[in-house]
Amino acid sequence: MNGDAAQPQANETVRIRGRHVVAYDGERGGHVIVEGGEVVFQGDRVLHAGGPYDGAVDREIDARSHLVMPGLVDAHALMDIGIHLLLWDYPREEGYRPRRFVEGTESVFDERQTRDGAEAMLAMLVRSGVTTFCGINAMVFKRWDDEPWEPPLYADVANRLGLRAFLSHHYRSSVPIVDDPVDDTLVDEARGFAGLERCVEFVRRCQRGEFGPRVHGLLFPYTQDTASDELLRATSAAARELGVGWRMHTAQSVREVEWTLEHHERSPIERLDHLGVLGPEVMLTHVLHGRGHRGGNGLDDHEVELLAASGTSVGHTPWIYLFGGRVLDAFGRYLRAGINVAIGTDTYPGDMIQEMRIAALMGKVAERAALATTAADVFDAATLGGARFLGRDDLGRLAPGSKADIVLVREDTATFAPTQDPIRSLVYYASVRDVSHVFVDGRPVLVDGVIPGLDEAELKGRMAALLGDVTDVLVGWDSRGRSVRERFPTSYPLVDGRG
Repeated sequence: MNGDAAQPQANETVRIRGRHVVAYDGERGGHVIVEGGEVVFQGDRVLHAGGPYDGAVDREIDARSHLVMPGLVDAHALMDIGIHLLLWDYPREEGYRPRRFVEGTESVFDERQTRDGAEAMLAMLVRSGVTTFCGINAMVFKRWDDEPWEPPLYADVANRLGLRAFLSHHYRSSVPIVDDPVDDTLVDEARGFAGLERCVEFVRRCQRGEFGPRVHGLLFPYTQDTASDELLRATSAAARELGVGWRMHTAQSVREVEWTLEHHERSPIERLDHLGVLGPEVMLTHVLHGRGHRGGNGLDDHEVELLAASGTSVGHTPWIYLFGGRVLDAFGRYLRAGINVAIGTDTYPGDMIQEMRIAALMGKVAERAALATTAADVFDAATLGGARFLGRDDLGRLAPGSKADIVLVREDTATFAPTQDPIRSLVYYASVRDVSHVFVDGRPVLVDGVIPGLDEAELKGRMAALLGDVTDVLVGWDSRGRSVRERFPTSYPLVDGRG
């Protein structure tokens, strides 16, 4: 690529000439591919996206070997390392937190460890073309909610990397525990409401601009089965008062559905509809299981209709659920019903290109049909779907007035493949190595594959150390007293070759 992609000066007008440009056509109400297209931006806003621009510009970026596309919107981005690196090819444990931990006071990870994880995970988002994300942390290591310092810390890391962030304090009114002869759940409604108030105050701080113009707040009762009816109604009311959205893990497992049917006499979706809390400001993440249809464990048609009629969004995270051999049944079915679907990562490595690919492929598998889910479907979900939930018509698209969140992807690599259709090539063949430049608000946050000011080799070392810390915690919680090698055995016997 030729041209200067350095930080534009104030009010400088920059033109990017691409091989293909994904522009938003307002009359069509969707993306179009402009061959030989151009994008022009000034400051944090796009002035033009489409064919030739006939105005004067101050700087040219020649990207005529690149796809120029809007920044991706990650609807469910894990911001710390979590436990997912340890889950492939292992039998899934029923739970992790012993009572002694939930009732204790010490933190599992300190601010330094949390920052290490956040830098590693958010750097990967940048590399995969994400410009906006809705954050989540691994509550497996939390008692009732996250530490007071965590969302501000994530805001700081997001600002350092230049990303646009939608953050929350997570809260709940009950916590599952393991290895206890009396209880499998601890309940404390007061702590749930205290968590809601803390999240509300964080949202207000975001609205006051305390964390900068790119950090915003959302409400986040953590999971459907750990939030009481009263807490959910209060969350819905608070979101309306604040004018923000709220998110929640919902219908993640058959076990959750069975628990909800037993305690509420309704499925998770039916329960939320009964409470009157569904709506366009709500995103339910996962939504894999319900009363079942066609002999499976998915949602039946009535549950799908409830989501569509209410305007509720579904956040789909396909990669992580392949750990357990599960898929959304089905992506195309939800779209055809009129449900807004967004895509998130929810796991390491935070690769939205990979998530789009898995969503498209598994959508075909779920319905056993080649056209059930297409590359265009998942690209729309990864751009317009996430922006729609956030109520932002200036994100996930390149059009006059939209944010200058722009991604350049090389089309001249072997992994991108010969380009007959750049969107199919992106979804089915490209890798994060093909993403060369990323701009957020017109500011370069990835330049020639390098994140300015970040020593990624040193960061990888910190991430490896953090993974060791995660492993030590889980082994320390193990009721059977297994060692690291017993708890997390290697694929083949590990042999010491050092003599």
